[in-house]
Amino acid sequence: MTRSQLTSAGMRPTLIGVTPGRVRSADGQEFDADIGLSMAATLRYRVLVLPDGDQAVQTLANHHRTFALIHDHYALGNAIFVLGSSMKLIAKAGLPTMAAAGDGRLFVCGATCSSDQVSTFVAAVTDA
Repeated sequence: MTRSQLTSAGMRPTLIGVTPGRVRSADGQEFDADIGLSMAATLRYRVLVLPDGDQAVQTLANHHRTFALIHDHYALGNAIFVLGSSMKLIAKAGLPTMAAAGDGRLFVCGATCSSDQVSTFVAAVTDA
């Protein structure tokens, strides 16, 4: 849902995996990762969306480039949309989790992310 809403808002999302190729979302949908973390570290994005799902979060947590990407994004003041269990990545990255309450950079959805929450995020990043 997040990817289609970003696309509908005129954004061009790039799906980043640990490596390029097939990935599975927390709800079982399969997607093709456009690029891997190694390539993503050399590029700049306006928005970063971190996935939900314990397996996805564990896979990302085991890769050091994940935290470099999160830190770079946060340091540049870019928006990060944190879905469900990805809050663990924010905590492990050492970012201030209280910032999630409204510093304009971290947007947090719990285990169930409503379409209103996604719409709020999309509106915030497309107005920027």
